[in-house]
Amino acid sequence: MIVTLRRVALAAYAVFLLTPFYWMVNLSFQPNNDILKSVEVFPHGISHKNYLTVLGDSVWASGFFNGLIYAGLSTIIALAVALPAAYAISRRRFRGRQVLLGWLLANRMVPPVVFVAVYFEAARATALFDSYTAVALAHCLFTVPLAMWLLRRYMDQVSRHLDEAALLDGFSFSSFFMTILLPAIRPGVTTTAAFCFLYSWIEFLLARSLTASNAAPLTTTMIDAANSSEPPWGTIAAAAVLSLLPGLVIVWAARHHIATVLSFGRR
Repeated sequence: MIVTLRRVALAAYAVFLLTPFYWMVNLSFQPNNDILKSVEVFPHGISHKNYLTVLGDSVWASGFFNGLIYAGLSTIIALAVALPAAYAISRRRFRGRQVLLGWLLANRMVPPVVFVAVYFEAARATALFDSYTAVALAHCLFTVPLAMWLLRRYMDQVSRHLDEAALLDGFSFSSFFMTILLPAIRPGVTTTAAFCFLYSWIEFLLARSLTASNAAPLTTTMIDAANSSEPPWGTIAAAAVLSLLPGLVIVWAARHHIATVLSFGRR
């Protein structure tokens, strides 16, 4: 009896979680005129026009690719900064080390809205407003500490004797780092990159505040469309569905390592 109740509760919870996604997919296949008349739970006709609009219209398509570009750029910068920093934290004992580690965690608790005005003024002063660079650098304030913390836990699992053996064998530090250490922590690097990319991809406030048109993400286009006099709800739903694809692909590719990263690198 208890097992049956648990299964019913889990099934009900799953339906509760999946209903918004089903509704979004449902709307994405319906013409806007049909949506405004009456929304059917199980539509009789399916139209791909909304998806063709998102992929074919320059405004919608540019929003999608803008997000991919600055998310990728932010991920590259975060890894370039975090990898050597995480190595230093893992291998060196220096004054203020624990304070730094505490700051890395505390940084994740600060809402992005705190930095909007600062970044907006900085972007305007440096002529970076409405550029991929402005959004990528702003996101690095959050992705770099996250990457440092995760990579440091992976590097802690690599024996220090490996460093010493490589140096005794004549490896330079750069050669050791690139050819020995990075392959040893490749699962951590891959999954950390996935987390950084996903944060930058789904972040909305900074991306909207630092862009106008040239680098505006897909979410900004969706909000602008929703605020128009005649919102194209079907097209907005199709854009929302497409915005899920990068995250789904990345999570699927890194599925074997995500549990390890979430447990701070412990196996």
